[in-house]
Amino acid sequence: MRGQSEGLDLKWLERVLIDESSSSKIIRIVGVEKAESAVPAGENYCSTIFRVKLRCEFECGDEKCISVIVKQVIPSEEKNLIIEMLPEVFKIEIEVYSVIFPLMEKLMAEFNDEREKLWCHFYGNSGNQAIVFEDLSESGFKTLRRTDWLSFEYSSTVLKNLARFHAMSKILMDRELIGKSNFPNNTMCNYDEFGQKLYAGPLEVLAEAMVDSWGHEWKEVSDRILLQVPFVAQKVNELANFIDDRYSVFSHGDLWTCNIMLKTGEDNTIESLRFLDFQLPFINSFIWDVIIFMFTSINPRVRRSKEHELLTVYHESLVQNLRLFNCQSYVPTMDDVTSEFERVSFLAFIFNMTFFPMSSSSKCKPFEIRKILDLTPQEVFDKNAFTDERLVPELKEDLRIYVDKGVI
Repeated sequence: MRGQSEGLDLKWLERVLIDESSSSKIIRIVGVEKAESAVPAGENYCSTIFRVKLRCEFECGDEKCISVIVKQVIPSEEKNLIIEMLPEVFKIEIEVYSVIFPLMEKLMAEFNDEREKLWCHFYGNSGNQAIVFEDLSESGFKTLRRTDWLSFEYSSTVLKNLARFHAMSKILMDRELIGKSNFPNNTMCNYDEFGQKLYAGPLEVLAEAMVDSWGHEWKEVSDRILLQVPFVAQKVNELANFIDDRYSVFSHGDLWTCNIMLKTGEDNTIESLRFLDFQLPFINSFIWDVIIFMFTSINPRVRRSKEHELLTVYHESLVQNLRLFNCQSYVPTMDDVTSEFERVSFLAFIFNMTFFPMSSSSKCKPFEIRKILDLTPQEVFDKNAFTDERLVPELKEDLRIYVDKGVI
């Protein structure tokens, strides 16, 4: 067996699979059948992800192919703050899979919860540089395309399962098995140069596009957006640091379309769901994940017209699951959910006007997160995201709402 194939360490993979194959009894990797990128460009920003098909020999003497997902730190000879933080991001994800999820599985067993888990199987890791997961596509799961906006039905299913995930985390926090010291902050919420350029850059490009392409009547709103630019990272950081313990949960931190995989039935309804990519989790209000998901992934017309219904779906599932797991602490009310939703309206504005168009437009190049510190906003963030004829009417409608509410 070769030591390396497509940049992958096969000897390490072999050790991981042998250690994790107590039931299937893999004894060695014979070779690599195929190694390819598992995600299209623009659907993952902090790592390279391979789908690797391996021919393995089993203890019984048979050989067969298995497929795994290998996630690696982006290889780069560059040296900057973003490149240097990637191993730490991987360290966090490894802790989530090796510590937090086993605790959740024990909780499910304790309460005879036989529902499927909401995460994929974790095989192992190589330091803070690489992780191996099961290949969910082998079980019929599919990744959602970043350009597809989710329907009310699909969005409701995601929110129901998100609430279940949050409920389990709240129980573990009540038992002091998860604490803020374990996951103190989300890198995307830091008040630093990276945080500032991450949000200010696309806002600047949006404001330019509005003046150049949207018509003169949008000049005033463009100016309002530019007034937010110097303070955007500070405001996001302040929202992240204002925590009411009654609402605290273990938050995914980056819940958008491409971090969800679904298995659907013949009628296209969702049968199973998995959340992916736990590199940015932190302890915060439940509303953080709700806002990010709603304002990056849901069809904007559905989000606007069904806002209350979507929040109700989340709340009802949260209450149901907290009761299932015998929650002894505060159970948020529907009024709590709506008040939290309003409290972080600025966060909704940010994700709605930056990551939503940049991730869901088919007209723009994906931005490279590692270049944010070194290049101008115009070089990093593609203006086409803000002139896409599919997106502009939706952005305009949302901006009218933010102006009316005094968000900007």
